[in-house]
Amino acid sequence: MSKRHRPTALDVSFQDEEPDRQPTKRVSSQTSRPATPLKRLSEAPEDTRALKRSLPAVSHYANVVEAQEIEETAGLDIPGEDPDDQNSTVRVNNKIVRMLDGFTVFDPNHRREMVSLAALESPDRHDRQIRVIGYVKACYKDGTDEDEGQEEEEIPPYVHLNTIERYSIDFTKKDDPVWIETKFAFYILDTPSEQYAAFFQHFYTPRCMAQAVISTAIRHPRTGWDEFMTQFTETVDMFGETWRERDLNTSQDEIYEALEEVVDIRKGLLETPIIQRFLRKFQRAAPSQSRPLQRRKRHVERAIPVGNKDLWVLRPENQNPTHVTPLIASLAKGLVLEELKVVGPPPRAPNRAALEEQRKKRQAQVIRLIKRGRNPNRKYYWRREDKLSAGSAYLSRITVEDEEYKVGDVVVTMSDLHPVWNNIREDPGYIVPGEARHSDYFWFAYIHRISHENGTAHAQWFEHGSFGSLKELANQQELYLTNLCDELPVKNILGKISLKWKCEEDTVVGSEEFFCWKMFNRLKHEYVEIDWVGFDSAKEAETCPSCIHHDTEREKDAFKKIKDDDGKTTGIAFEGKEYHDGDFVLYRPREVDGTEVLGPANIGQISQVKVLEMSRNYYVIVRKVGRIMDVRPEILKQVKVLRDERHLFLTKEIEEVKIDRLLDVIYAPCRESVEGKMSLQKWFDISPHHCFIEYEFPTMNPTSWDQRVKIDCGTRHHVCRLCWKDKLEEIKERRTFLEELRENPMRVLDLFGGVGAFSMGLVEGSGGMMRVEYAVEISPSAARTFKKNSPRTKVTNQCANVVLEFWIKYWEGHDIKFPVQLEDGTKIPPPPPKSFIQAIVAGFPCQAHSSLNRFKKANDPKNNLVLNALSFVDAIRPDLVMFENVPGFLFHRLNAKQVSECRVEGGVENGGVKLVVRALGDMGYQVRLGLLHAGHYGTPQDRRRLFIIAARMGVPFPDFPQPSHAFPGSTQLEIKLPYGVDKGKDLVKLIRTQLGTAAHYPVTVEDAIDDLPLFDWKLPNSGRNLENPARDALNRKEFPELECSVLDRFCGFKGTKQYHHAPTTRYQLEARIKPTSNLQHFTRVFDARKVRKVIKVPLRAGANHRHLQIEEHDWQGANPVSHSGRKRWRTKQYLRLDRKGFFATTVTNVDPTAKQSRILHPTCRRIVTVRELARSQGFPDSFVFESNNDNVITMHRQIGNAVPLPLGRAMGREVFKVFFEKWRASR
Repeated sequence: MSKRHRPTALDVSFQDEEPDRQPTKRVSSQTSRPATPLKRLSEAPEDTRALKRSLPAVSHYANVVEAQEIEETAGLDIPGEDPDDQNSTVRVNNKIVRMLDGFTVFDPNHRREMVSLAALESPDRHDRQIRVIGYVKACYKDGTDEDEGQEEEEIPPYVHLNTIERYSIDFTKKDDPVWIETKFAFYILDTPSEQYAAFFQHFYTPRCMAQAVISTAIRHPRTGWDEFMTQFTETVDMFGETWRERDLNTSQDEIYEALEEVVDIRKGLLETPIIQRFLRKFQRAAPSQSRPLQRRKRHVERAIPVGNKDLWVLRPENQNPTHVTPLIASLAKGLVLEELKVVGPPPRAPNRAALEEQRKKRQAQVIRLIKRGRNPNRKYYWRREDKLSAGSAYLSRITVEDEEYKVGDVVVTMSDLHPVWNNIREDPGYIVPGEARHSDYFWFAYIHRISHENGTAHAQWFEHGSFGSLKELANQQELYLTNLCDELPVKNILGKISLKWKCEEDTVVGSEEFFCWKMFNRLKHEYVEIDWVGFDSAKEAETCPSCIHHDTEREKDAFKKIKDDDGKTTGIAFEGKEYHDGDFVLYRPREVDGTEVLGPANIGQISQVKVLEMSRNYYVIVRKVGRIMDVRPEILKQVKVLRDERHLFLTKEIEEVKIDRLLDVIYAPCRESVEGKMSLQKWFDISPHHCFIEYEFPTMNPTSWDQRVKIDCGTRHHVCRLCWKDKLEEIKERRTFLEELRENPMRVLDLFGGVGAFSMGLVEGSGGMMRVEYAVEISPSAARTFKKNSPRTKVTNQCANVVLEFWIKYWEGHDIKFPVQLEDGTKIPPPPPKSFIQAIVAGFPCQAHSSLNRFKKANDPKNNLVLNALSFVDAIRPDLVMFENVPGFLFHRLNAKQVSECRVEGGVENGGVKLVVRALGDMGYQVRLGLLHAGHYGTPQDRRRLFIIAARMGVPFPDFPQPSHAFPGSTQLEIKLPYGVDKGKDLVKLIRTQLGTAAHYPVTVEDAIDDLPLFDWKLPNSGRNLENPARDALNRKEFPELECSVLDRFCGFKGTKQYHHAPTTRYQLEARIKPTSNLQHFTRVFDARKVRKVIKVPLRAGANHRHLQIEEHDWQGANPVSHSGRKRWRTKQYLRLDRKGFFATTVTNVDPTAKQSRILHPTCRRIVTVRELARSQGFPDSFVFESNNDNVITMHRQIGNAVPLPLGRAMGREVFKVFFEKWRASR
């Protein structure tokens, strides 16, 4: 069977969006004439004869995966694709295109012998039947599944493909994948199975090298051979192999054949320096008899629709190489497979002779220290004058053997983690390895006191980075101070080291020195600035700062009574908080029969502090406080009272609460007291613990609204006057602080900004102390949306790699051409002054970091955009940095090798996070990271995200916000990071996630969207939707029916539209504070078959495709032998939301057959609208989404990629808090 080329990925039209222009025709660059073999240049060739590569030994395919094999058929169902929907499926030549991973190529006629794809061209091909098996996934038009990493996924179907008709490769594009074609579909090959890897490497590597040679000559026609070889020999391929120049020799046959294919359609290719040198350098061997001398090839003309730019910019072939600064390039060297482009002078190569000299000195020092450790009877002595004072038990210095140690020295002692110390005294022949380091054998400690009475030194321990979360990526000369201290026998001290304190990021540290400028907190796995004032004060007081720290913490945790001037107990202090008579408090509910109570914390007002002196038990008597949301909904609806989570009421019920159930103080003044100072909304914006009270009911469960009594602020509502006075003073100072910042707020750059949701939330949560001045976003429509909703922001619609290079060269004074906006071709805004930006926020693309994204190519540039984000930080050095990504980034390995379809091996575990922490640390930042759940902060959605926060030394360091809403099922937010030399991991949990501890109920689907206009889709080719028209007309008269047709752009309401009813919850009220010019309350449109199914799914929570009548089922939805059936339909489609529940993770692919298909409206016969999805992410109704021709799919993408606004606001409040506290302290 002859080989015929398929269209390239560039040629795949984006059929789910209307093309902007008519198709143009182009000749494929993949095909060429069957000319005589390429003639060599007339010059004498260099004597480099072709070497032959050996095929792997004969081996036979064995099914070692747990998945059941499925035969490829015309009706094959693949999650994420809909073959009947022409607008959402990638097709070429009327065949669907799919991805194939973990594949094996074999011949079933020869005992499943594994064969190379080249067998398709061999003379005995007619005796062979070439089959392929592997995991099949849907192919996405932008080249990626943007929803990977958002939520749990199932393993793709394991498919036995039909006979392979042909394969094809595009040699004009570097790393362009291999395509194969069967009777039913095209498949893009990604990662081979473990057992087939050697066979695919033998086939693919020489062809990949041909791509490198030809594509470089095409893209850079002036590049010389030497420059090309420098890049070539730095390439690490998908098999983890580094290319060498002699590899071109073994690949020259494939390179010649590739040149023959493209030479006619790439005029001038033969004249490029790279190709000319290749033809001179390598002597072509005679054609192998196993190859056909001629293969049929034809020029293929095809129409190439120029699709929507939002998809075009995301195509893999349109990605720029990752641009980085020299610092980031040096840190990433050897850890990523991509060839990074360094903006600036490349990192200086280390002097090998100097490194060798340093290694020898280090080894000698380690040997000397180990030799001291061999002596179990080391002697020490001191002199009378070494005493701190005449009667003191402490010394200023002491001598051990022949070395003197003083207070303030940094010393080393034996590390009990290294096995050498277990038998070193009995094994004098132990040889210290040449690469030995101090951290391999010793602990490091700082001497605070020396006692002559028991011969000990009170020492504060350091942590070396290799024993913390950085491990193998740690700077070998950096130590971190800890809050651990100990009494260290002086005879165990083996020596001292030279340590530099308070280093700046550009401080030069000698090869035999160490440095320290941060503390490591193991419980939080965070790296923070040392409290130098406390450290120096402790030294002056001749005490230990670690001991002071622990004493302070113990004092905070202790119960302590608070008394007034008359000695009367008026409150109590516990866990660093004070509780007074009259305070409103959150407290844990009692467990019922040993079961944790679901929901938020209880609320009460302290009326008395009760102390049982004999048992030392502390209690408070509280007056129970209810929530208006607990009043029966029909009562509130009748009297038109908002179900406001901040609206509380007093009761006559009391409860005795043990002090250890108290959680926090909240503020609940009467409504008039608040409105006399500010609006209720401004009061709520300050803190989620700001509430108000208006009524009193006799019990927590009132049965009638008439039971209420209006609160009189002066007589019936008593609060702690001292606390309220302090709160009013705080609000007054807050206004002053923000007024001072009005003209000079913190200036923010939003990288990979999307529509600006993350930075918008930060700005709102910080009260306006932050302002987004610049943003970079590659998607034209998203950039336009960002600009529309943040008009004063300078939005650059361009690749962040291009922008980084432009900004740096602009700052350095280069005469550089301005890049253009991808949207309209105009110049991008000039960069700000280098010191202008004070904060960088970045949600770098997340798909490649999914823990379930097993099959991504290791050299996909999107894997490394975090390096670009770090390079912006390096170039600008802002005060504050905030990164956001999916939780899977925690498990992203660097330089790992894919050894099977589901497993990577080697590389750096947790490497992505380690590299980020190391890079930020080297740049002088404090760093902490944590997992947060959007539902904890008032988002009606199940969504987890990883955040990394960094602040420069001396800059206030924000913490992570504690949950304000009791979202169920979201308690697992621990991060598992390595610690020490064992294989165990520490659990890092930074926030309180237990139910019964947050202030508010979670926001439900109903709370979020039930005020929006109702409508149903109209049943295609029919009358009313229900079988009983009379009953339908009675029950659903509020539900107008709108036709959902693929002939329209959307189905629903555009522009202004009257709401279904007034807001009934605070969430709805806040969404509608600003009027909207375009409600965008419309859905995506689908074909009649899919519309009919959506309508027919029953109107009950959780209903799905399994509840349809049998005649409505697809084959995969009804047949137990289908992929879905074999999994017992665990993956539901057409899933209806629960109005009392929550949105699933809002994703970019909003389709009832998608992986996340819980998108059917809880009460309407349709899917959710753009506005309802926006509400799921916390967007206000005034936020309008831009797209070409009101393309709904583009809007879905913008919403699904956003950071929920309530979560951003919570982060912004933490930023405000630490900067405000610093400002208050400085006054």
